[in-house]
Amino acid sequence: TDEDDDAPRRRYSRRATLQVLTDEQRASLADAKWLEGFERWLRAGDGTTAPASDSNIKRCMPQVRKLAAGAGLAYCGWSTPFLPGVKVDMTSDLIEIWHQGKDHEARYGRDLGNGWVVNHPVKKLVLYQKYLHDKGQTAPVVA
Repeated sequence: TDEDDDAPRRRYSRRATLQVLTDEQRASLADAKWLEGFERWLRAGDGTTAPASDSNIKRCMPQVRKLAAGAGLAYCGWSTPFLPGVKVDMTSDLIEIWHQGKDHEARYGRDLGNGWVVNHPVKKLVLYQKYLHDKGQTAPVVA
């Protein structure tokens, strides 16, 4: 038998791998009005990321606003909210925050809403941050 037959299959993502931005790259994306740009981007898409559905926007934006305000994200099954006291913006290390969200779920329990508490909103932020960086734009500008 071929030894490769027993090896676990490797899963390939259909999406591009995201590069972690440096502190300097993230700092270049600082803008007080990033939240407005983010919502416009969600609605319009960018040619790579499709426009979000109304349902997706209604679920993502409240969570993103809480993160931006530093309120953290609470969930009925968690004894401790995720990221309280930390204001998230386009200068944040969003990939690290996404990983922290996964760790939070592993510690306090899975989001039974299939990721709408932390995973989906933070992934949308990661994609928006990448879009801004790739276009060399500050947060409010949307194509």
